[in-house]
Amino acid sequence: MRLLIIEDDLGMQETMGNYLSDYELTFVSEINTASRIIGKQGFEFDLIITDINVPGTGGGERILSEASSREIEAFVYTGDTSKSESFYKSAGASKVFYKPTQLPLLADAVRMYEKKPPKEAFRR
Repeated sequence: MRLLIIEDDLGMQETMGNYLSDYELTFVSEINTASRIIGKQGFEFDLIITDINVPGTGGGERILSEASSREIEAFVYTGDTSKSESFYKSAGASKVFYKPTQLPLLADAVRMYEKKPPKEAFRR
């Protein structure tokens, strides 16, 4: 399974890579680059995991909107607790996890997602 991970912290990229080492990972550290990847024809990833506070226009919320409009599953993994889980879900996230303590839960959710068809795994 191929994951597009939008995360600008190199240390967090490494930690996430350790937890998700069974998957093909592509890390992007800037929103505008991620947006171009999501918008191109033949999108080649099975799941998006995005931080919210990432450099670039619109932040992670922009990524959630773009992913949702293309019916691409997206998880949020953020240290920003100023907004509720329901806020992120209304913006298009299938699941929401908070740094750093919920990384094992995120990894479990990725494994669950892999085993089920996307529309049945996490209904919006």
